[in-house]
Amino acid sequence: MSSDTDDISHKLESLTLQLHVLIRTDLGNTEEADNIREQMAELWRDLLPEKRLILDNISGDLFMLIDDEILESGEEVSQDDFFKAWTNKDFVKVLVALRNEGLKKILPKADVAYYRGCCLLCLGYDESALVFLEHSKYLRNHTSSENSDDEFNAFLKRVEQSIVQLRKLADKAEEKNPGFKEKLHSDLFSKEASIFNAIDSGSVIEYIDPKKD
Repeated sequence: MSSDTDDISHKLESLTLQLHVLIRTDLGNTEEADNIREQMAELWRDLLPEKRLILDNISGDLFMLIDDEILESGEEVSQDDFFKAWTNKDFVKVLVALRNEGLKKILPKADVAYYRGCCLLCLGYDESALVFLEHSKYLRNHTSSENSDDEFNAFLKRVEQSIVQLRKLADKAEEKNPGFKEKLHSDLFSKEASIFNAIDSGSVIEYIDPKKD
């Protein structure tokens, strides 16, 4: 992909996040919001189809922040298929699976937000990744007792195991293609420290709760 296309993709990502902040504060029908939509429409024409799919779905996924997400019905995605896609680093497939209504019965919302954040991080959408990772932290800190400590610990164990598997896959790819890790944009191995430091500092909290002081 050309750097020009990358620039367009990231500009659209930023505009999408700006628009959703307005929507969540009941300003989605204002002139400011319409101006953002016009900018997005102009950029959209020059975007590659595969990037359109990701950005279109980011926009839909962001509605989970106000508990207004529309999930996809149809054939349910099994837990095994989901984690197979995750460990195989098929991040687009994981994102699609997370929109499946059937997975709602398997994964708590905090898990969904976490996986979305990790996938978007690896796909190069760092700004959106931070939003979902921050939301995952928020949900875990404010969740009701419906999720027991055992369930949460099991979730953390799955995440740890998956990251270990991701590292092993990247190491194998590095052996065959020297420089693989360096070229992989927004790789977990180089980004995780800065990402989680940013989450802990609350630097992106305005996306989660724009009304908060």
